[in-house]
Formats: sequence, C-alpha cells, structure tokens
Amino acid sequence: GSLAVGKLADLVVLEANPLDDIRNTTSIRWVMKNGELYEDETLTKIWPEREELPPLWGWEGGGPPR
Repeated sequence: GSLAVGKLADLVVLEANPLDDIRNTTSIRWVMKNGELYEDETLTKIWPEREELPPLWGWEGGGPPR
C-alpha cells in the first residue's frame, strides 16, 4: 500500500518505537480507519470532525441494542 493525498488510510500511530521493544506495539495513541482519526482510549473521532462515541451496551449508561 501507499499513503497519498486523496487516499483513505487504515493505520495505527504508536507512542513508542516497536523496533526498540516489541511491547511498544501496545502503546497505541491514534487509530485511522477509512481516513477518520480516532483517539486510542475513548474512540472519540477527532478528524475530520470531532464526534464522541455514544455509550455502548454494557458501558455505564449504555443499554442493550434495541
């Protein structure tokens, strides 16, 4: 694959280099899926427009699917 203007990307941005230590593969900071960027811990979409993740089933305040 490649990265270029106009292409949609699926990638993971890490806070530490996995070549230094393989355990750094768990140091995820952002995830990009279909060209949309998400925060690692909250799954809040931060680009192209900020959008909070609604409560999911099993989370406090989230009910079962209807």
